[in-house]
Order: sequence, then C-alpha cells, then structure tokens
Amino acid sequence: MLLLLSSLAFAADPAPAAAAPATDVSAGAVSIGQVQVSKDASGTRLEIDQFEVDGAKAVALRCTLDKLPFMGTVLLVPAVGAGVKQAQTCATGGAAARTSWTWEGTSTTGVKVEASQGSVKADCVVKALQSMQAVGQGTCQAVVLMGDRAAAEAAVGQLK
Repeated sequence: MLLLLSSLAFAADPAPAAAAPATDVSAGAVSIGQVQVSKDASGTRLEIDQFEVDGAKAVALRCTLDKLPFMGTVLLVPAVGAGVKQAQTCATGGAAARTSWTWEGTSTTGVKVEASQGSVKADCVVKALQSMQAVGQGTCQAVVLMGDRAAAEAAVGQLK
C-alpha cells in the first residue's frame, strides 16, 4: 500500500529525466529456495536453504531475530543479498565463505568469516557484509558464494 502511494506521488511530480532513481534491490532478479520460519522463546528463527539476488548467491541462511519488523522476512533477502553482491569481488576464481553477523538497530556488526574455501579475502567479505542494512535485531549466518559459480558451488561442499 505504501509503495502504491509512493508511486502515485512520484507520478504526480515526476523527477527530471536526467535524475537517476534511488537504488532499489527489489527491482533486480530475486530467487529464493525453501523457507522455514518458526517462533520460540529465543525469537523468530528464519531458515532459507538458498537465495540469489542479481546473480549473487548465498546458501544456508539462518537467523534468530529478537525483533523483526512487519514484512521483515520479505525485506531480509534483499538486505542480505546486497551484502552478498558486494562480496563478489572478494575472491579470485570461485570460493565460498561461511559468515556470521549481528543486526542491531539498523547496523550490521560483529561480521566474521568463520571458514572459507578457495581464495577468499576475509577482510573484504567483512566490509561487504557490514554494509548491509539490518531489518531486524538478532544474529544470522550464511554461506556466501563468490566468483565463478561452478567453482564456488564446489567450494561449498568442501567447507568444514
């Protein structure tokens, strides 16, 4: 509803032709595998077996969130996908990294590369994932695939 109202307001007062629209992750291609959501005493648990945003892929996304805003599960994949997309330059060839992070307020903190396979620049991955805008409050982990897709998928199978 809000998006519809924003679109109507924009249509009534169009921007000049030279102006570029704001970055909108939802405008890109998004593919999501199996999703499981459950709630218990520790918070909302969200598990997504794999997802892809604009060609950037991650697998085994697991989050335990204390606070999740309305529509938070819908916003989570594009938010994480933006960080995964930035991480694509953090490896040569094909590689995979098991990562974890904490979302507090709107910030991503405590990003770690827990394990990696292939030629991964861990500090680059940390920086890329720190750029994510949090959509809840809690902890997450995911395996980020980088570089050549076939080699990255093979690297996932070799992660310990």
